[in-house]
Amino acid sequence: MAELVSMYAQFGSHVTIIDKSSKILGHFEPEIAEQAKNDLEEDGVSFLLESNLTGVNDTLNGVTLTISTPKGIKNIQADGLLVATGRKANVTDLHLERTSIKTGSHGEILVNDILETDAKDVYALGDVTGGPQFTYISLDDWRIMANHLYGDKTRSRLNRPVFANTIFLNPAISSVGKTEAQLNEAGVDYKVLKMPAASVPKTQVIGNPRGNYKALIDPQTHQILGTTIYAEESFETINIISLAMQNHLSAETLRDQIYTHPTMTEALNDLFDQI
Repeated sequence: MAELVSMYAQFGSHVTIIDKSSKILGHFEPEIAEQAKNDLEEDGVSFLLESNLTGVNDTLNGVTLTISTPKGIKNIQADGLLVATGRKANVTDLHLERTSIKTGSHGEILVNDILETDAKDVYALGDVTGGPQFTYISLDDWRIMANHLYGDKTRSRLNRPVFANTIFLNPAISSVGKTEAQLNEAGVDYKVLKMPAASVPKTQVIGNPRGNYKALIDPQTHQILGTTIYAEESFETINIISLAMQNHLSAETLRDQIYTHPTMTEALNDLFDQI
């Protein structure tokens, strides 16, 4: 939803988000999510949080929305309404009820760690299994299945490489590994490294200095435990972090690497220089 909101705002539309929750982008670091919210508001997006849509009426020019907010009832006239209710597995036409293939509570096909269903020699992969719904995870699912059909049968969802995710806002937010909240819940010690995106020369070249970098590292080994990047080209830079985490490289390795200039990856020199 946030990606569509950002896209329409950049097209020049005024967008209002109505959400039952008290915050947006809740799975990201809270201070970065708050900064992204402020930037979206700067782009012309309005937020009605802790609110419920209670009425929709068609008009000649669009729709009239009735919303229950913490401050009372609010009415909005809009050109259109987008209802973002999430996704579910598209399996209806497969008639799985005629097979031994089992499905979960949301209609997803249940598979084991090598993507086998309950039916002999039948595999399921991609979004239909209810796992992380990313194109690149579907691609890795294929690698797992192909490894068991034609390879050495060592791949599974249990040894999937470290992978990141991105929300394409302006700029994009990318993350990999754990957040502070997750590390605190697990009782894991960590050190926080932060820096503003504006300090990276490339952001000035691009003309978009919005954002921040935040990394969490083990205070003893300096292994990277998690990173969130809200900055231009974060979707590229985060892959370097993922590679370092997958191969158990210390933060010093990224700190001491020579990066081409001007690029956004130069930020890693300064971010990890705070060790």
